[in-house]
Parts: sequence; structure tokens; C-alpha cells
Amino acid sequence: MAIEVDGALDLRRHGVNDARERLRERVADGLVLQWRTLLVTLGPNEALKQGLLAFLTTPQARVVARYAQAPIPMGGTQAWILYLAQPQREPPDEA
Repeated sequence: MAIEVDGALDLRRHGVNDARERLRERVADGLVLQWRTLLVTLGPNEALKQGLLAFLTTPQARVVARYAQAPIPMGGTQAWILYLAQPQREPPDEA
């Protein structure tokens, strides 16, 4: 089973700080592009997994409505799907 995603980010072979910055930028891109989902591939690196989970507790990640491990064909325990919530837009003022 595969899930259709709007964007992807492969962080394998990146350091934790670099991965965190790339993730922050990609989530911001996703907001601008109005993505609903982002697939983040980490590989077997436990430090990257802990970095992702720590990132999800920061203000920059407040747009992540929920997250889950990816299905096995998409990376399983080595990948996560982030579900992005688009900010609510104010209705236009009626004159």
C-alpha cells in the first residue's frame, strides 16, 4: 500500500543539524505550495529519527497536523509522512 504524497525529502546521510534545517525549509515550502503531505525519509539513523521527533515539538512545526510512519513500500520504519494543515484564511471583508 502506498500513500499519495505531495512532496518528499530524503535526509539519509545528512547530519542532524543539516537535516533539521532542510526539514524546516521543506515544511515552509509545503505551506507555500499548499501541500497536504510530505514524505520524509531518514534511513536507519536513530539520531535523525530523534531529531525529526524533536523538530515536531517546535513552533516551526505547528503546521504539522499529524504524522505517522510510512507504509513499508514507502520506507516503513525509516520514513515518516507529515500531514500539513494549511493556515485558515480570513474571509474577505464585505463592504
